[in-house]
Amino acid sequence: MRALTGHQPSPTTGEDARGSKIIKLDIERVAKALGVEHVRKADPWNLKEMQNTIEEAMGVEGPKLVIAERVCTLQAIRLKQYKPKVMYRVIEEKCIGCKLCIEFGCPANVFYAERNKAAVDPSLCVGCGMCAQLCPTKAIVEVVQ
Repeated sequence: MRALTGHQPSPTTGEDARGSKIIKLDIERVAKALGVEHVRKADPWNLKEMQNTIEEAMGVEGPKLVIAERVCTLQAIRLKQYKPKVMYRVIEEKCIGCKLCIEFGCPANVFYAERNKAAVDPSLCVGCGMCAQLCPTKAIVEVVQ
């Protein structure tokens, strides 16, 4: 699997490294033109959808492509195209210290070993909700701003 972080121009952004406008490449059309018949898109913020899409592709013989279709959140925030409407917090009484949210790799998720509890740093949370989707005890909940 390969991906770009979203912080640099690519053939799909419609601009080159200098910021000049170029033809925007449609990766789905390119893949199909190359003979890839199984092309699917999924929203990476929806973990179940993403997992199902990848599992479906794994069962297909031959070339396949799964496109994780969402603009990089950090880039969208910088460009003022996205402002988090929700944040998340951990209900400590429900947290069992399993560290799934930490292992997921989000920089907003922190772990306090002395309490064996996770927490969400509100200054880093972008409101995607993926940690809440992962939490087996539903200890991570929305905080409407």
